[in-house]
Amino acid sequence: MFSWISNIFSSSSTEKIIDAGISGIDKVFYTEEEKSEMKLKLGNLHLEYLKAYAPFKIAQRMLAFIFTSLFAVCFIVALVLKSQGLDISFIYELVKSFSLDLIVTVIVGFYFAGGTIESFRKVKND
Repeated sequence: MFSWISNIFSSSSTEKIIDAGISGIDKVFYTEEEKSEMKLKLGNLHLEYLKAYAPFKIAQRMLAFIFTSLFAVCFIVALVLKSQGLDISFIYELVKSFSLDLIVTVIVGFYFAGGTIESFRKVKND
């Protein structure tokens, strides 16, 4: 008849109740140890992200150097021709027809934007 009372105070159910209570109280407080463990996990995730991002960085550099060097060659040739007093309108039309100025601006922005944004985040977080 009173077996349910003995079940409440048995050692296994009491241990479960106490463990659940301690676990609940522990989850309420975010200790320095838990903060440091979380920072370590985030650092490891960031390293994994950088490893996964490495092939993309190579492609990003190739695009930036190819298009920027092409644009720079066009610019230098135009300067040399202009200094010789020659007509450079054909170079201007070429750059304009392929929209090289916009393409180079986007690619260079794409190349440098990641590092710039990351440095602003570091300054903001410090």
